[in-house]
Amino acid sequence: MGRMYIVDFMRGVAAIAVLFWHYQHFYYIGTGGGPQWAGRNTQPLYHIFSFFYEHGEKAVPFFWVLSGFVFAKAYSMNKVSGFHYFIHRFSRLYPLHFLTLLVVASLQLAHHQVFGHFNIYPNNHWQEFLAHLTFTSQWWPGPNTSFNAPIWSVSAEIFIYIVFFFLGSFLFRWGIVLPLLLTGFFTHSSFALLQPFASCGKYFFLGTLGYFLTCTLFNKVKSFWFFIILLILAYSVNFRAHGVSDASIPYLFLALIMMAGFLDLHKNWPIFQRAKWIGDSTYGIYLWHVPFQLSILFIFDYFEFDRTFVHYPLFLAFYITSVVSLGYLSFRFFELPWQRKIRKQFLR
Repeated sequence: MGRMYIVDFMRGVAAIAVLFWHYQHFYYIGTGGGPQWAGRNTQPLYHIFSFFYEHGEKAVPFFWVLSGFVFAKAYSMNKVSGFHYFIHRFSRLYPLHFLTLLVVASLQLAHHQVFGHFNIYPNNHWQEFLAHLTFTSQWWPGPNTSFNAPIWSVSAEIFIYIVFFFLGSFLFRWGIVLPLLLTGFFTHSSFALLQPFASCGKYFFLGTLGYFLTCTLFNKVKSFWFFIILLILAYSVNFRAHGVSDASIPYLFLALIMMAGFLDLHKNWPIFQRAKWIGDSTYGIYLWHVPFQLSILFIFDYFEFDRTFVHYPLFLAFYITSVVSLGYLSFRFFELPWQRKIRKQFLR
């Protein structure tokens, strides 16, 4: 099985959902008090993108489900050494993280020097910087609102990567048993103190479960779609009772990732192959949007521009287009070259 283009496309859409969720940053004045607005519905084109404005944060657990699905595909049948596994993860994640950390630190320092306070995220001190530098910003007690804060989800996922490495080679030895047990283990309420690792583990291993079920039902089309209908019904029942919450979205996410994987495995889709740049841009979109916002807000404040134009659809289009373009350029001219360079150096 080659690259799964529909799955990759969904990853890109999830990254864009985060852009809508964090559009609220343009309404921040400094770091205190949150967004200064009359409500989320004042954001541009709210009547069209209300779901993303209201629930864009749910893209993070969806990323985790996608990761579990992709990791199960890549590693469950392919045994690799710990060093090989580490270099692949390091070369994919760390170079851009390091670069954007330095950019955000510089922007926050400049903002503090000029205006006497940080912007958006308040806890930008040497302790937090060291935690970010070592990719462990979520591994220590204390606030996580520091530097390029969205990296928190990747920091949590790194811990689950380690768990997966030790379990991956026999994850499906007993069918769905181990993925199901791990999903239940991380879901149990007694692990609330282990957040966000518990949530990440829950959704990640739910993704591995989705991969196994997709492969198992690959040649049983009617059974597959019957199972998808059951998942959607379960989501609907829980949505009526709990809304968009951790009680309902696992069913929806599992259904979406299984449908995407099933369609990817059954047929080549030229339209999604041509759109592969969206999937390629995902990590860049995710890590560059806060530096972009900090840069824009610094210009706003320095030149005392009126922020009312953040209400306009044209500015929203400028923001989304700029960050997506930046994500693509980042992948092509920074992430991919560094990824190849590191792997060539250490995996000869």
